[in-house]
Amino acid sequence: QLRTVEVNREPIAVVVLTRGGKQLLDAHREPTNGRAQEFHAGLVKPREIAHDSQVYRLFQAEAARIDAEGGRVERIVLDYELKRDYQRFLNRTDRPPDRSREDDMVAFAADAKLPVVDGHLELPDLRIEYETADGRMEYRDVELVTEHYSRSQLAGKNAAGFAMYRAAGAGGRRGGTPLDPHHLERLS
Repeated sequence: QLRTVEVNREPIAVVVLTRGGKQLLDAHREPTNGRAQEFHAGLVKPREIAHDSQVYRLFQAEAARIDAEGGRVERIVLDYELKRDYQRFLNRTDRPPDRSREDDMVAFAADAKLPVVDGHLELPDLRIEYETADGRMEYRDVELVTEHYSRSQLAGKNAAGFAMYRAAGAGGRRGGTPLDPHHLERLS
């Protein structure tokens, strides 16, 4: 479905998957190493389209790096999916009543292979799961750093070991979503 959204105060056309298209993809997907790729239909948060398009560019950049290393991308996981899984875990019906939130956070982090930095669960914008040239399954967590990040947020993402990118090329403006959404700078 073709939709029009506003990015940097300019209308742009975007194409989104319809529910029928999602159903078709879901009916024909095959699980890779236990988990199938998730698909999402519609335009949930139009105000985040600029950020989301940058995250897609992050994926393209990291996928090219993985490919150059002889790897093959198997699946991607969006921050939305990680957050949803975390909330489901925290609010599960079989949660022991004496279990603390911190204990749950640590348990979820260990199971999901996510870092806890200074008592905070670090979630990337994007996780890329891939097979290495020698057949091992690995993942790479990727983050889009914006002008809104505090020093502590940057420190947490850096300590988590995420591949970090910053949107650049906006006439001297640093971070954020630039006027030129095609230019990214890899920070780590």
